[in-house]
Amino acid sequence: PVTRSNFAHRIDLMALSERQRAVLNGIVAGLSNREIADNLSVSENTVKYHIKNIYLILDVKDRVELLVRLHNQ
Repeated sequence: PVTRSNFAHRIDLMALSERQRAVLNGIVAGLSNREIADNLSVSENTVKYHIKNIYLILDVKDRVELLVRLHNQ
């Protein structure tokens, strides 16, 4: 359950765009940036751009923190 103490640490996936959620799904699946790019038919730089924005929106610093926070929801 969401309590006052952990509410601020919840990840709101609806704050992400559809494309950002697709990139996030690739991260969760353990794919590399290149594999995510190939799956989405975009450049690797586009994937990096989306990842940077995902980190900003979800207030995480890297993949490890992102995955830990998702797992602890």
